[in-house]
Amino acid sequence: MTEASGDGDYKDLLQCTELQEVLLVGQKCIGHVHSSMVTNVETVKFQPEFAFGYSLTQNLENNTQTLNCFLDFSLNISYGDDQKPLSELRITYCVLYSVATNTPFGDAELARFCHKQGFIHATPFLREHIQSTLSKMNMPHFLLPVLRSDQLYKAKNLNDQIKNQVGSVE
Repeated sequence: MTEASGDGDYKDLLQCTELQEVLLVGQKCIGHVHSSMVTNVETVKFQPEFAFGYSLTQNLENNTQTLNCFLDFSLNISYGDDQKPLSELRITYCVLYSVATNTPFGDAELARFCHKQGFIHATPFLREHIQSTLSKMNMPHFLLPVLRSDQLYKAKNLNDQIKNQVGSVE
């Protein structure tokens, strides 16, 4: 598929989808040591990672499709000069879209849609969830940076984009 035809398919997908729900489908929090063990918060480092997936299901009754975009977020928190593990946070969101056509879309378009649109729609929920969870654990704060959509669309690798903005948060 050429780049031009891929862009056209993606634009078609954007036009025929409608956001239905953003669901928290999984969370896991592991504390390796109590936060009171951290005597110098300046040595705390955050390492965020993202992964994406999707599934497409056919609804035969109304001749539509449902696109499920999965956003898996993990945050490893370490501390000290030797960077001992402090805590791990794993969160999974599913963003549901109705697709008002039976046009077959390729894996590249569906993956791109979930990578870009799914992230944009899940980010406000994810940011709040991270903040409230770390606060309840009495952990140092981590604020997931806001990414503008033009930055996101140009990003070849979202994890690299986040790391460029966050760096090694200390």
